Amino acid sequence: MTDKTPAILYALTTPHPSQPQDHFNTWYDNVHAPSRARCPGVHQVARWVATDDSRPGWLATYELNDASALQTDAYKQARLNDGDDETTMFSDLSRRVYNLLSDKTCTEYATYCASGKPRAMTHVAVHPDKSTDLTDDEFNKWYEEEHVPLLSKCPGWLRSTRWVLVDEKDPRNGQFSETARFLACHEWEDADVVYGSDEFSHAVTTPWRTRVMSNIDRQTEERRLFQLWRQFLPDGTSVAAEQKQTKMRSWGDIKAVPTSTRALLFYWLYKYPTHL
Repeated sequence: MTDKTPAILYALTTPHPSQPQDHFNTWYDNVHAPSRARCPGVHQVARWVATDDSRPGWLATYELNDASALQTDAYKQARLNDGDDETTMFSDLSRRVYNLLSDKTCTEYATYCASGKPRAMTHVAVHPDKSTDLTDDEFNKWYEEEHVPLLSKCPGWLRSTRWVLVDEKDPRNGQFSETARFLACHEWEDADVVYGSDEFSHAVTTPWRTRVMSNIDRQTEERRLFQLWRQFLPDGTSVAAEQKQTKMRSWGDIKAVPTSTRALLFYWLYKYPTHL
């Protein structure tokens, strides 16, 4: 018998132009996500709304005991019950499955999540450029031995999970897109506070990080910002999260934000590490 590897279903979506945002959210929050949350092997289901200026604008995360949870009769039936909804509801849809590489959380993580307080997430999907001498082993070593430990010292840090891609496609047509192999999800109480901190500035300016980031594949790189929208319980019920107006959305917004120059510069450095 082999050990099961925890996994995550990671669904990035944008409502179809024919679907009003309120109707889309009502369907997703009351029908689509709850039907998955009730399936065996599925837990920690959440929806996130983008707070940057990129598409897709919504993210749903379904943490799984292992990827076989997506093959159960209950899960297959939930998908059948959707009928044509996946075709009519979404204009953008990227459905990815990742296996867990590592999971580090603060001691108060469960309590904080249960409180319904605002929660932000930085999504970073990258992998080494094949044309360089940066190997997966060195990339992972840097992430685990330096980067995550430094990020965990930032004010309001809650959790950092790392994942490796095992499947990615648009379920409407079976088409695949080129996606970075490694995904990191960093959760914070308040991203604006993190990006303005000395601890964050140190984490993103070390010599080791500079060397690693200069050798990643820019064609597949993704850096996104999300805020928790709603959490779903195993019985299908859900709890809405408090919403916070984040300051940092796009470069145009950033230039107008009356916060410290350091905060703005280090946010930009983190999102676009070769642009400064």
